[in-house]
Amino acid sequence: MKSPKLTRLETAWFAEVEHFNASPAVRRLLAGEFTAAHYRALLREIYFYARESPQFFAMIPARLRGPLREFTKPMLQHACAEAGHDHLALDDLRTLGADVETLPYERPLPETAALIGFSYYLIQYLNPVSYLGFVFHLEYLPTHFGEQYARGLRAAQIPPAALTFIAEHVEADIGHNRLMADYVENLLVTERDVEDVIYAMRVTSTLYAGVFEAAFRAADEGRAYDYGLNRAELPADDGFQRLHSIEAA
Repeated sequence: MKSPKLTRLETAWFAEVEHFNASPAVRRLLAGEFTAAHYRALLREIYFYARESPQFFAMIPARLRGPLREFTKPMLQHACAEAGHDHLALDDLRTLGADVETLPYERPLPETAALIGFSYYLIQYLNPVSYLGFVFHLEYLPTHFGEQYARGLRAAQIPPAALTFIAEHVEADIGHNRLMADYVENLLVTERDVEDVIYAMRVTSTLYAGVFEAAFRAADEGRAYDYGLNRAELPADDGFQRLHSIEAA
């Protein structure tokens, strides 16, 4: 039997996800009215936020006190489970014929940067457990609507070999949804905690829809938005040499 807190979160999410699925780009995804170029543009942005997920989860335990410290191990295990998902996005991009050699050193679109920045805001400034709202939205999407999104991708003739990212999340996030129920029951102690998580969930839904819109717009315009090189991601051993080779390309 679901706890009252989880029921509140799920009720809020099912209401919010209607707005997400009604956004123009997501409607196109569901209808299969897009091309491989649109999916490549979206995977590019997915790569950028997915590679931050392990660090987000690893940040939370440092802020837990008292009995909440017991969740240090499961959250670090969750962080480990998220590690490598960015490589699935890269593999899918390669399957679709994209050149991803320099992608790790590029910068995301502003909408994706806003989604990433919101996560840091939740953990560091609002309420560390409010980040669960971010996770709630992103992990409930594939388990509840993954098959619908997959039908849209198949309708757009995206090959199954390029769907490893979404396939992994449809499967793995079933277990994560069960873990979320445990988080909700034990980490959301006050009414403020519940309200903060619902707020985070709703804002994440809006920001994530914006990522879809921005990625599809870039594909519609047939151009790449260049926000420069992210020097922080360059390998230290060959950073100088690689920097100049990338900038010259």
